[in-house]
Amino acid sequence: MKKNIFFVSGDASGDIYGAQVIQTLQQYDPNLTFSGMGGDKMQSTGMHFLYNLVREFSVMGFLAIALGMRKVLHFRKIALDYIKKERPDLIVLIDYPGFNLHLASQVKKWDIPVVYYVTPQIWAWAPWRIKKIKKYISKMLVIFPFEVSFYQKANVPVSYVGHPLLDRIATYQYNTNFKAENNIISPYLALLPGSRHIEIIGNFPVMLWAWSQLNKQQKQPIPAILALSSEKYLPLIKKIYDKRKEKYNLPELQIIQKQTYDVLKNSHFALVTSGTATLETAILQTPMLVIYRVKFYHRLLKNLILQCKYFTLPNIIADKEIIPEYLVTSETPQEIISPFLALWNEDSPERKQMKENLQQLCQQLEKPGASEKVAQEIYTILQNNGKIQ
Repeated sequence: MKKNIFFVSGDASGDIYGAQVIQTLQQYDPNLTFSGMGGDKMQSTGMHFLYNLVREFSVMGFLAIALGMRKVLHFRKIALDYIKKERPDLIVLIDYPGFNLHLASQVKKWDIPVVYYVTPQIWAWAPWRIKKIKKYISKMLVIFPFEVSFYQKANVPVSYVGHPLLDRIATYQYNTNFKAENNIISPYLALLPGSRHIEIIGNFPVMLWAWSQLNKQQKQPIPAILALSSEKYLPLIKKIYDKRKEKYNLPELQIIQKQTYDVLKNSHFALVTSGTATLETAILQTPMLVIYRVKFYHRLLKNLILQCKYFTLPNIIADKEIIPEYLVTSETPQEIISPFLALWNEDSPERKQMKENLQQLCQQLEKPGASEKVAQEIYTILQNNGKIQ
């Protein structure tokens, strides 16, 4: 009898990681079948696709989730109805903890093993979720080495598989003519203001102002390139830029879509919004400064909400601040300019130290192969008829 694996991913990065694992498992055993919810990448694997969760409901923040609760309940019902009827041999949850942990609690009664990959960052915040994980998740497949001891202390089965970004970057086909094709002749500043509407609204204006402050210190204007991950945000980007172009005396902004790794790899420096992009930038060895704009009261609550010293992934992994990170509350945060200018300077000790730190970080992350290790873990569980070792 064919084994069926049910996957769930609710955001774009998880969709990519899920597709990588499914494709690896298909090579392991062509008789395996796959079903679930995700995005375009997972759907393209040929799985029995129930719903595009990424396209329909990729949100951020409590209010957005609350306003979309009817959608959440609808998607959950679709998943549970299928699981109850078809009884897959294994469920693989990828990130998206608000939805996935609740789903896991509902399928517990059917005695189906549940594996969690790209696990909730409860070591950073929401530590109370460990109780749900211990009760409902069969095994955690973690992507950071320090997560292993965290789950071991809670007596939760865990394996370290490495970060899937390393797989993605290792297989990325770089455009060797990137600069020539985009008429780039001088060092430029890369801007990554986030992949969600609320992030762009908050962080992009800060980046434009910081770019203007950099230009004031240069003999000639420094070009900037914005790496755009989704075309749907292009009107918003243009609106924000047009509103501040004259105010900050900005040169023309170049916008390049769906070539983020090329933009980063060829840039002299990057201003990045906190999130996965900071780790991608670090792996590509590009010096950066991390900005995340919040409400004033959010910054006051930082120490109460966060369970770790830093909010930037490379800093969390390194357990020290190797990248300057700033929670800012205004569009013109003066505190970021001095470190920004120092890191832009090619010969500064700050920039040289950052490059050394980024090299050490990549050594700490080991090598590509996360998708292969996850596939091995899943296949072993299937071979053992759902028993966790």
